[in-house]
Parts: sequence; structure tokens; C-alpha cells
Amino acid sequence: MQNVVDQWLSFNSWSTDQPIYLQVFLGMTLFFVSAIVLVTAIYHLIRLLLRMSEMPLLSHVVGLLGYVLMLIVGWVAYVAIPLALITLTNQQPITMALVAQAITLYCVSFLMLTIIVMDFMDSRQLWHREDYTLSTLAKLFNASVWLLAMGYPAISRWHRARAH
Repeated sequence: MQNVVDQWLSFNSWSTDQPIYLQVFLGMTLFFVSAIVLVTAIYHLIRLLLRMSEMPLLSHVVGLLGYVLMLIVGWVAYVAIPLALITLTNQQPITMALVAQAITLYCVSFLMLTIIVMDFMDSRQLWHREDYTLSTLAKLFNASVWLLAMGYPAISRWHRARAH
């Protein structure tokens, strides 16, 4: 562990001679650029998984991987970041009991809401095409994408179904 800290300090040593406002500016710029790159990479991975979930042979595996990815993205966005902010403001310390309760409540509610959205879209027959019907796991993944406010695929299918 000390080797990692030494590597980081030697990497960061070039900015210590700069004024403090420039150090803050460079640090924040690096943070925002890395956050934008990470979000863009996750977005494109989700789009790729959505396309792959429509393939009959890959539908089950990609649906499961995509659903787990959406579960993690939702956990980070809606639970982990607010918990970290609550802890950083010294309002409540994070304990293992609190984390276990948050994980349990989030996973159960996310699964229930995803199944409700999947059932709604299935009742409107938005998953069916002439040549292939999505697997249940692929439907679950598509519904979870819609649920996490990245719902362009589900909304576009809904509009296409209403147009016919």
C-alpha cells in the first residue's frame, strides 16, 4: 500500500510548486474530465448491451449482465452518493447495518419497480417483433434502463407502438 501512496505523491509532485488556485483548478478539471469519460463509457456500454440483448443467442446472458450493471449504476447514483454526502456533512456515520438496510431496500424496490415497468410494457406488447420476442432477462434489462431515466429505447418503442 505504501508503494501506491508513493507513486501517487510522485505523480502529484509537479503541481505542488504552482499557486493553490491553479492546483484546485487542475484538480477539479481532472475530476470533471474523468467523470465525463466514465459516464460516456457507461452510456455507450449500455447502448451496446441493449443492441446485444436483441440477439436471440445472447439475450439471456446480456440481459442478466445489463440488469446487474443497471443495479450498480442506480445504487451509486441514488444511494451511495447521498450516503457519502450525509457522512461528509457529519450528519450520520455510515455503519454496516445502515449499508445492509440500504442495499436491501434498494435492491427489493428496484426489482419490484422494474417488474412493474416490464409488465406494463409487456401488456402493451412493446417487446414483440415479427421474427423474435425478447427473453425475460432482456426485458428486465430494458425495463431497468427505462427506470433509471435513460429510457430512450423504451419511450421510442412506446411511440412506435402508438403510431401503428
